Amino acid sequence: MAINSLNFRYGSQQPDHVDSWYMPPQKANSMAVASVCLDDIDPEAGPVIYYPGSHHIPPFVFSHGRIDAVAEEMPDCSAYYRREVEARGLRAVPFLGRKGDVLVWHCQLLHGGSPISRPGRTRSSLVVHYWGSNCVGPHRRRRGEGGGVMLDRDYFHSDGVGISTA
Repeated sequence: MAINSLNFRYGSQQPDHVDSWYMPPQKANSMAVASVCLDDIDPEAGPVIYYPGSHHIPPFVFSHGRIDAVAEEMPDCSAYYRREVEARGLRAVPFLGRKGDVLVWHCQLLHGGSPISRPGRTRSSLVVHYWGSNCVGPHRRRRGEGGGVMLDRDYFHSDGVGISTA
């Protein structure tokens, strides 16, 4: 079930991260992410980078006993991943997809946005996060007008203004 989507016009230049820090599924390893290229990806436009095999690194567990991020503990978490990547000999790989290509990754895959070396170059994409059906009970599902099923929750515009689904 799609639980979140993001649109990017330009490369995000996001630091390396694991998506489950921000949207942890109810069941371990039950989230996948898909990024649809809406442009051909130029290496100077800040492509997504990822570390093949990094999804095998045991998740960092924060002080509350879960894998969702605690802001004050992110420096320790980042240091843990740097050590693990180094110990395993993993290397960052840029995703240089063509318009229409889709990159799908595991929720524990370490990835980020590389620097934009040529300002103005676009990297338009649609990113969608999916939880497995075992993560969303019937009470959290809502049927859409077209018959599809979606997560029943409040939604927020990028300006922080909420839209209630009630």
